Amino acid sequence: MDTTRQAMLAQQALSEIEQLLNNYDLGGQIESALPLLLRQRRTLTTLRNALQTAPRTTKPRADERWVDDLVAVYSELGGQAFDSVVYRRMKQLRQRDGRSWPSSAHSAIRQTRQAHNAESPQYRGGADLFRMVRPGLWRLKEYGTH
Repeated sequence: MDTTRQAMLAQQALSEIEQLLNNYDLGGQIESALPLLLRQRRTLTTLRNALQTAPRTTKPRADERWVDDLVAVYSELGGQAFDSVVYRRMKQLRQRDGRSWPSSAHSAIRQTRQAHNAESPQYRGGADLFRMVRPGLWRLKEYGTH
C-alpha cells in the first residue's frame, strides 16, 4: 500500500475517533473504551504525520524487467554466453543501475530464460527470446545457431 493511501486511511481513522470522542456518551456505553481511543488517536496522529513527511520513493520499472537486462547482457556478450558469465555481468549491470540483486537472482535468471523460450515447459506465451545451446550455455534466439 502506498504512503498516500496509508495517510488517507490514518486520517479517516482519526476522524472516526474524533467523532466518537466529541460525542462522548456520558451514559457509559463507550466509557470503558476511552483510554484505548485516546491511545489510538495518538498512534494514528503519529502515523499520519510520519506518512505525510515520508519521502516518496518508487520502485524503478526496470527492476521488474529482468528479461530486458538479460537481453542486454546476452547482446553485449555476442548473443551467447555461459551461465557463470551471465550471472556476473547481470549482477554488475543491475547493481550499477541501482536495481536489486536478491539472493535468488540466479534462479530468477533461469526462470526468465525458460519463460521466454517456446521450447520450455515453463513458456506461457509472449516473447520467444532465448534458446539453450547445451546445459549452462544459452543464446538469444535472434543470433541463430552458433
